[in-house]
Amino acid sequence: MFGPRRPGSLVPRPFGNSSIDGFDFDFESPTKDMVLVGERLRSRIETTTLSVGKKCLFTVALQWTEEYGEWV
Repeated sequence: MFGPRRPGSLVPRPFGNSSIDGFDFDFESPTKDMVLVGERLRSRIETTTLSVGKKCLFTVALQWTEEYGEWV
């Protein structure tokens, strides 16, 4: 619905020709299964790059936690 426009598609596009090109996840508490989420996002990025020809990036940022006193 919010990916690249596909020829002949009748799916409503509430934002016109716009497409999502990034996400920013900011988890404030311990989160499980992020490796799986990362793997699936990476797979979709590769598929999109091949089908649309638009370069996509997958990035992460470390976060300092007072609880552990270290970067996680």
